[in-house]
This record gives sequence, structure tokens and C-alpha cells, in this order.
Amino acid sequence: YPWMNGPNLQDTILTTATPLGTGPYPNATYGWGMVNAAAAVNGPEQFAFGAFDANLGSDSSTFSNAIGGSGSLALTGSTGTLTLSGANTYSGGTTVDSGNLWLSGSLASNVTLSGGSFGGPGTINGSVTNTGGTLISQA
Repeated sequence: YPWMNGPNLQDTILTTATPLGTGPYPNATYGWGMVNAAAAVNGPEQFAFGAFDANLGSDSSTFSNAIGGSGSLALTGSTGTLTLSGANTYSGGTTVDSGNLWLSGSLASNVTLSGGSFGGPGTINGSVTNTGGTLISQA
């Protein structure tokens, strides 16, 4: 993900770490756990630090991990495509200001489309509000 900034990398590397020991993560003994590069290459597993601002430029990327957490996803400053192919349960909402968001998995959060495009064969369990983007058929 050459387009990722520091906070994006933090979300991705920490939330895909392999837990060590027991207990909730992060914890005082093991932090987030041991870095798991094999999981990190599939994108974050949580939006744990607030808004995840995906500014892809003209790149195309796929997040195949199931993404949870209380944070949100914002697609901004992009002409590229981000594909979500996992069972995503994050609760903070999804905003597409530019670029293309393609859903081939599932999404629990609400989507606000103010620019760019949103579509795909996936399942949306939240609402979709379109205030100026292109909504592509879900078929």
C-alpha cells in the first residue's frame, strides 16, 4: 500500500498483530502482539484510531481482512479504487468524497457518497446517502 500515510500504517500493522498471551488487546504486557506481515498485506483488521483516511491517488487496492472497530473510513483525494472484500463490521461510517469504493464483501456501516463512486455485488447492512456521487448497480 504505497499510498498509506503514518496513521494508516499504524492501523494496519497494529490491528493485524498476532495476540500473545491472553486478555484484551492492546494490553500492558504485550501491547498489540507480534507483527504479522502476512495479515497486514490484506489491510487493517480494525479502524481503531478514529478516521482511516484512504487517499489512494490513482492506485487500486483491496482490503480483504474483516475490518471492525469504532473508527470510520473516508475515501478522499483519490481517482483510484479501494475494494472491500471482507465482512466489515466497523461502526464509524463510510464516506466517499472522491475515487471509487467497490464492495465485494459486506459492510455494516452507513455510507455517504458525496463524490466519486460506490458499488459492487456486496451486501450493505447500513444506509446509503448519495449527495453527489455515482451509485453503481449492486448486481
